[in-house]
Amino acid sequence: MGLADTRAVDECLALGMLVGQSDVLAFRHELARQVVLETISPPRRVELHRQALQALRAPPTGRRDAAPPGAPRRGRPGLRCHTGARDGGRAPGRAGDGPP
Repeated sequence: MGLADTRAVDECLALGMLVGQSDVLAFRHELARQVVLETISPPRRVELHRQALQALRAPPTGRRDAAPPGAPRRGRPGLRCHTGARDGGRAPGRAGDGPP
């Protein structure tokens, strides 16, 4: 993630569009995620999917036993993002939420 991306994420957190807990980011509401997704142009979406696929295909780095609990076994360690689709759009860490 570049400096511009980090600043954009910080801005979204400050505005309440995203919520963060530990190394997980999520949209505050499923509707917000859908609106953002719909505003991404098709060519940009293809590029983002290509980048995600490259990251998933990359060999893991670091020690496997050093991964935090719940971290994926493949791909790169780092920031995990939740879309909210699996948990009904709820933000992580709210009362009554189980593990993602």
